[in-house]
Amino acid sequence: MDIISSVAIPESSAPTEVAPEVAPEVVVAPKKKRTLKVKPVAAPVTAEATTEPTAEPTNATKKRKAKQVPAIAETTDATPPAKKQKKQKAAVCTDSVVANVVAPKKTKVVFDILTAKYADFKSFIDATPKKYNTLNRYRTILTPDMSANGRRKLKTIEEMMQVIIDVGHTTQRRVANTGTRETIELVYKDTVSNQKLNRVGQKYTKVVYTGATFEDSKRLKMRRRRRNTNANPDVPHRTNLWIEAIGKAKVELETPKLVIVRKVVSDPTNEKQIIGHKVYLRAKEIIAASKLALAEAAVVAAAAAPVVVPVVVPVEPIA
Repeated sequence: MDIISSVAIPESSAPTEVAPEVAPEVVVAPKKKRTLKVKPVAAPVTAEATTEPTAEPTNATKKRKAKQVPAIAETTDATPPAKKQKKQKAAVCTDSVVANVVAPKKTKVVFDILTAKYADFKSFIDATPKKYNTLNRYRTILTPDMSANGRRKLKTIEEMMQVIIDVGHTTQRRVANTGTRETIELVYKDTVSNQKLNRVGQKYTKVVYTGATFEDSKRLKMRRRRRNTNANPDVPHRTNLWIEAIGKAKVELETPKLVIVRKVVSDPTNEKQIIGHKVYLRAKEIIAASKLALAEAAVVAAAAAPVVVPVVVPVEPIA
């Protein structure tokens, strides 16, 4: 009895031995196995099941099916048909022929500054910074244009040239008395400007200095632009009677080109002053004669002009 009492389980540990609850653990394990067995059965999905819709197809789904069918047919075909192969061969042959043919020379598109609008001209000028010599060439081209658009373009060009001069423009100039002067013969190249002037292949002479030394010189001002007096020959141009009279007097007296015209001779022993005074006196006579001739021509023109007699139309009084 003593041994049994010593081995007896206490009251606190008795409830654990009575309800071990082993059965729920055994039941949970097969549930996990069943789920594992069910997964591989539900996983495989066939293509037919995905492509065939369960509901009735709408207009949008019909269009999608119509677009998908030819794409599937093209992917399933391993080899293209014979017609496609022939077309591919022909294309390869033409490509080889085109590769051997030399490409034609591209013609350079030249911007016409005369016929272009001012907005296009301004964008062309501002696109890339132009050099002074390039602007000067544009200035020469635009000078004969007497229209309002041409005058506006010319003013823009001259303003840009003046800005370059103000910043500082240097040019290469030959030092005096250096180099030997030679005249060489060249041929005009095949350029757009030479094609317009019809002088491609023609020869021209050019003066060069061999063995000369050049130095940088700063340009201080812009060259004066020549006025276009022959822009419109039908319109009478303004002339200076005094300058024309001096030119005629120099020709009549056979004087040198450079003559200082003098109204009064300060040194009677100086031959140049005497010649200048003679030119002055003869020019005064020419001006007086030309003014008299212009007055007589005006009188003759007024007498020859038809007299316009006003026509009076009688008007009946309103009753």
